[in-house]
Amino acid sequence: MVKMRFWAMNKRGISPLVALIVLVSFSVALGVLVINLLSLLFVEDACESVEVELLELRDFKPLCVDYAGGRVIRFVVRNAGTVEIEQLKIAVITSSDLFQGDLVRLVKPAERLDMRDGFRFDAAGEVKEITITPIVRQEGSIKSCIHKEMTYTDIPVC
Repeated sequence: MVKMRFWAMNKRGISPLVALIVLVSFSVALGVLVINLLSLLFVEDACESVEVELLELRDFKPLCVDYAGGRVIRFVVRNAGTVEIEQLKIAVITSSDLFQGDLVRLVKPAERLDMRDGFRFDAAGEVKEITITPIVRQEGSIKSCIHKEMTYTDIPVC
């Protein structure tokens, strides 16, 4: 009778088992890495879903400046996109100055922001250009959607 030693019999099975565990671990790690890299490529830009439009109401011009009421811009905008707009950045270029301000109001999709009561600005001279830039929240930080900004010239007096 031949005596088999316990360790001698299992030595042959340990090497393929270790190789299998290493191979499975490597495959799982590689799969997680590929999924993370692909998710970075396909992150949707929130600004792509932003659409802001001026509304013309029956008794109101779409965008006008009131010099008599204390240098005020009056307008109504609608969020025609599918993303909430956190705020609007408004830049006013006058004949002698530049003013930039933030209008911090949340505008949900399909809602409108009524600024007929006015957005006050501090810049001397005649208004030459007004730029309205939507700002959205993406992954916890705010993002200015510069390519979706609206620029207006030849602004009428209210």
